[in-house]
Amino acid sequence: MARLPTQQARPHGLRHAAITAGFDRTGGDTRAVQAFARLRDANTIRHYDDSRADLGGAVAGHVADGVGI
Repeated sequence: MARLPTQQARPHGLRHAAITAGFDRTGGDTRAVQAFARLRDANTIRHYDDSRADLGGAVAGHVADGVGI
């Protein structure tokens, strides 16, 4: 029987996973997820959304395609 790698769940990781799932399930509704996460600052919730969508990576890919890299 193969052994599966074990990972310890940590509170911050669970919170991040829940917020990410909230974005996925609401179609990216920032206000709803911000209320769910009980975050006052909208900039904080945008970091979660940017990480989920990898917006910077998508733009970098478009730029690289445009310059022939």
